[in-house]
Amino acid sequence: MNSEPIYKEFLLGEGLSELKKIRDGWRDESGYSESRGETSLIPENLCDVSGSERLNYTFIMDRANECMYRLICESISMLLTEYGYITLRARVRRSDAYQYLPKDGLAGPTVLKASKRVVRIIKVDVDGSPSVFVFKEPGLDQSLPKELEDSLRENFGVSKITYVSLVMDGAKREVLNYESVKDATPYISVKEFFRLFFPQEEFDKFEEAVAELRQKARSYYGLSITKSLNHLRMGHFRRDIRDRLIGYKPDVELGSEQRMAIDKSFVVDGRYSALTGDTDFAVSFQTAEWLRDSLAHAGCIDFAPIALEYFKSLEQFLYRFLYAIHKTSKSKSRRIYYGKKPGENPYYLPAKRDGVPDKSRHIEVKDGEIEIDEALFTDGFEYVLDLGRLTRFFGGYVCEKQQLYSRNEDLLDTAISEDTYESIIRALQSARTMRNGIAHKDNLHDWTEMENARSSVLLAFYLVLGSYSIDAEMRSLLGIESDCVQKSEEWKLCNYVASAAVPKGNPLEFPVFYLDGDDSPEAALFACPDDGESDPDRYGKAQSFSGVYFKRIGSRERYDVSYPTDRLPSLVEQGTLVICSEVLKLELTGPQKVIYRDGNYLGDTSEG
Repeated sequence: MNSEPIYKEFLLGEGLSELKKIRDGWRDESGYSESRGETSLIPENLCDVSGSERLNYTFIMDRANECMYRLICESISMLLTEYGYITLRARVRRSDAYQYLPKDGLAGPTVLKASKRVVRIIKVDVDGSPSVFVFKEPGLDQSLPKELEDSLRENFGVSKITYVSLVMDGAKREVLNYESVKDATPYISVKEFFRLFFPQEEFDKFEEAVAELRQKARSYYGLSITKSLNHLRMGHFRRDIRDRLIGYKPDVELGSEQRMAIDKSFVVDGRYSALTGDTDFAVSFQTAEWLRDSLAHAGCIDFAPIALEYFKSLEQFLYRFLYAIHKTSKSKSRRIYYGKKPGENPYYLPAKRDGVPDKSRHIEVKDGEIEIDEALFTDGFEYVLDLGRLTRFFGGYVCEKQQLYSRNEDLLDTAISEDTYESIIRALQSARTMRNGIAHKDNLHDWTEMENARSSVLLAFYLVLGSYSIDAEMRSLLGIESDCVQKSEEWKLCNYVASAAVPKGNPLEFPVFYLDGDDSPEAALFACPDDGESDPDRYGKAQSFSGVYFKRIGSRERYDVSYPTDRLPSLVEQGTLVICSEVLKLELTGPQKVIYRDGNYLGDTSEG
């Protein structure tokens, strides 16, 4: 079968052109968001909290989704014809579906959104036996009213119809407890539909073509959502960064023992947490990560500011690292190379304020070096310790001679080998060289180069934090988390209950709690957030709790039952409320596990 024209000419040719026309028609985008003088072009919706730009994008994307729906359904119909199936295509406008709605109200899922949408239906004859398929977008509200389904069966002369949800897999998950519903209307995915009529290789080609069409359309449309980093989101974002750092696998040649030693320091001993805290270098690193996440698909912009934010974080970190060394017993009159002046030895560097020299304060440069003392870290001398000089404090490497120059090697952990030390120096030197290239050359339009800059900085952080000796005083100065304080049993219970108040996991199952041995249905309680105020830690987690809070099923109160931390229930058990069957029946399992008994926490010990 020759299906290539369906993909190349129809989907990726005509289809992509049609999608582009939709976007081109709204290039100006001024009709919704701009204003003339002080009068908005359209009245402002007082109920809208998402911003005026959303109206633009919603209209464009709704039209694009309509187009994609038609293109996918049409291409499937063309494939059926190509394979020799006898088909009959039908369309039902959603507005026509309204006449089938019960007069006494709405019963179950029905089509209420986008009433002008055409629902596409295909009847396929296989060996004289007809089958009817209704193609729908994912979602319960995309199904047809039952009365309309009955009408379709009668008109097509079939005993059942099958919904094809436009997802590659997992269509049955759209229906509550699908497997347990007797005589449920069949729901299948696109992959399951293809298995009925086409060979596997045809589905592979279809999947590849649709993915390419979506990718090209997204790129052409240039519409995306950028999340803001407010105080509510910051803890979650830092947790994301923490997970990335813990799972970091550096692209550097290290012996297995060396890698284990560095991993132990960086991950197990928690030194990675220097990058998730509140120091200036940590905030710069987090800013760079947020910019990277937000602007990965930004298109035709200069990515250099993102890369330079990474290098800025490394420079700030090395400055802080040097300061931490100075403030501890590791100082021992260390010096850092600055540069020689012909005929001047010593010479003096003035403090600077806004770039203007202040000759009343200065530091001495002798034999090209500066002593690392308190004066070096006072206001006005920040310019002295740039990234180049900071990296040279640790050592140098001349590539042409393949020669390593050791400096302050005694600061390394005793487990670090000479080869690893060379890797550290080369990584720092590479970051410095890359930074200079990006800062002083043309705009950075290649996203790969930005990723290379990030990788260079991450490697430097990993090697320095994981390889150098860092005592308790240095940990504090670098913002590395101290060893986790052992949480009380009461804190663990409060944290567990507060976490259970946040929906997660299976949307059809909800945790419920039973207190002090009462397992009756009336005693089942939902968890509520802590009602007291507690400043979150760097990962957005509460540092303290006022107690546990619950509310009864169906209650509209903030909470109905509360226990302060010094008077917690003697027994807390957990069960599940399950939503089942198509009539939304609720079932309680009763207690399934003990969370807390007689002052001992017995639940999950992970804190996420």
